[in-house]
Amino acid sequence: MSRKALALIVVGLLGIPYGTQAETVTLVYASTHQGFPELLREHALREDILLDLVHVDTISMRSELLRRASVRELPDAVIMASDNLGNEMLAFSVVPGDLLSPDIDDRVLSMVRRGDAVYGIPVLAGNHQMLFYNRSLVSQPPTRIEEMLTWKSGGRSIVWDHSSMYFFLPFVLAADPSFLIRRPLRFDTPEMIAAIGGYVDLGRELDLGSTCGYACVLQIFEEEKAACLIDGDWDIARLRRRLGENLGVAPLPSFRGRSLRSVSSAQVLAFPNLSLQGEKRQALATLARCVQSESFQRAVREDLGTIPVSRHEIAVLASEGDEVQKASLAVFESADPMSIESTMPVAWGALLKGYERHATGMYDATKTASYMQHLFTTSTSAKAMRSEP
Repeated sequence: MSRKALALIVVGLLGIPYGTQAETVTLVYASTHQGFPELLREHALREDILLDLVHVDTISMRSELLRRASVRELPDAVIMASDNLGNEMLAFSVVPGDLLSPDIDDRVLSMVRRGDAVYGIPVLAGNHQMLFYNRSLVSQPPTRIEEMLTWKSGGRSIVWDHSSMYFFLPFVLAADPSFLIRRPLRFDTPEMIAAIGGYVDLGRELDLGSTCGYACVLQIFEEEKAACLIDGDWDIARLRRRLGENLGVAPLPSFRGRSLRSVSSAQVLAFPNLSLQGEKRQALATLARCVQSESFQRAVREDLGTIPVSRHEIAVLASEGDEVQKASLAVFESADPMSIESTMPVAWGALLKGYERHATGMYDATKTASYMQHLFTTSTSAKAMRSEP
């Protein structure tokens, strides 16, 4: 059955009057919150908008959008982590002030602003790293990673996707709290040398090999083969279904006497290739208002179990949420917000390539830091040259 025929059936089932012209909007999204695509489709259809959804994992989002741009197949809209908004090659539309709800939380709004311009509509808040723990295996959340190295219980003490730079970043910020705010970003520092060296050594001590990635460590924790997991807020609903009342949430522990620092961002609706000024601008503006609506933001809190962007709904969550929700909100509010500077995508790439060199033993920690700096400087210099008239 063709996609068009399926869309017509959906329209009929949902009671959209015959003859009503429903606008089709192509949208690529990265959110892994269970139930999110269904929630998005349902609310869009209420506004006579048919969504042609394509899911792309967060790690691949940047490269996928650049690939689509190279063949002129960018979608009408994307929903992705806000720190990706800095990619100038994708030409995201500036969002006019009258399209932004006054109820958006100020902290969240700062995540989509660069200078005086706003480049995306916040949809979900969070994306912060936390410590999940199994109450049936550990009565209190550990506050130091070192204490977990000595556990002699039947299972593993703690797991996380060690090769993900999103989980390495809290270790970088523990060693160098100014890393994200220093301009230009610096990698060849004593703090980075300590961070990358300690992180790789810790991974070896905990046996967090590259053969067990994100899905693997999540399964280990769900099967109660590990007491603790470092993960993001996007998996709260999934883990609650598996562990029930045994699921606990806490801030990240310390390592080598310094607290690991969570970062936060938002899932944002953005419009590549200046699509907000294009032929579908009315449908895209309607979609933007839809995801900011009271009913949608309430569903984010109630149905997805995650942090909304609405001030009102955040206040309800703070007063009426359960223990896990309140703990997650507290971590979010203390986390360092991610920047949408255009160099952030380059920084992620430099961190990953440096990590791979050190984890495989190709470079020591000092040479790794210098290598990351070289990659970052070379890439940003080349980018600046391309942008000159």
